[in-house]
Amino acid sequence: MKRKIKSEELCSIICLLLLLASQLSLASTQDYYVLNESSQHENLGIYTQYLEDPQGNLFLEDVMQLEDNTTASEQNSPWKPTPPDGLAKGFTDSTYWLRFSVSNTTEKSIRWYLEFRYPILDSIEFFSPDEQGHYQKVLAGDAIPFEQRAIDYRNVVFSRHTPAKETQTFYARVSTTSSMFVPLHIWPEDTFFHEVDRVKLLLGVLYGIVILALLISAVNTYFLKDMMYIWLSGIFVCFILYLAGIKGVAFQSIWPNALYWQEVSIPFFMTLSWVFCLLSAIRTRLSVD
Repeated sequence: MKRKIKSEELCSIICLLLLLASQLSLASTQDYYVLNESSQHENLGIYTQYLEDPQGNLFLEDVMQLEDNTTASEQNSPWKPTPPDGLAKGFTDSTYWLRFSVSNTTEKSIRWYLEFRYPILDSIEFFSPDEQGHYQKVLAGDAIPFEQRAIDYRNVVFSRHTPAKETQTFYARVSTTSSMFVPLHIWPEDTFFHEVDRVKLLLGVLYGIVILALLISAVNTYFLKDMMYIWLSGIFVCFILYLAGIKGVAFQSIWPNALYWQEVSIPFFMTLSWVFCLLSAIRTRLSVD
């Protein structure tokens, strides 16, 4: 009797594992993000496909007419699945198109936010359907003055809503001279603004620590009259501005309309910080000798 119970338990466990595997398989093949009352924010990588445009001469009508994954084999289809964390192609001259779908399964319209979580992309063209099904284009990126953004945030964010019981497909065209890294994140309803408050707190703590180190170095420079602390202060200043640039904070708050400077500021401060590091190392070596 005891052996029979163990066998039944083993069968139950196997059945549960098979059921779980089937659910995971279903989820992995789902090709659209579902909007409902219990939706959570998440990366859109698993719901997104990408298309490489080496010459950058394709228009929306062209990519919409291309052969779809559902009617072509994976080897022959021009659309490829995007990695879960987002498209990552490094430095490239190609333009990339992305597409994803959002399905609202509720009886009411739901607003949501799309965030491009890499702030130094040069040009983003986002295409979304209107009520008549015609696509409207919105431009963004750090090659466009910051004041033209609809949402005042360090990353590019678009606000959209999907009508009740409707599935919509969206397209994005991305080109950049920086690294082609396009992590997309979707925020249903007000979850985006809760995240903004949390990120501001974390960035404030990080910048506060670096600024405190800068102040300590400046005080040592004044009282000890040692050039080494001037070079250390330069390192901290460059690090703050480099970090602000790579996180999009500098473009948002310091030079929102200086488009050329936004393009060159990150490599400039990174290089200058190494110069200060070298000067500091030379000064330290001379003091030792």
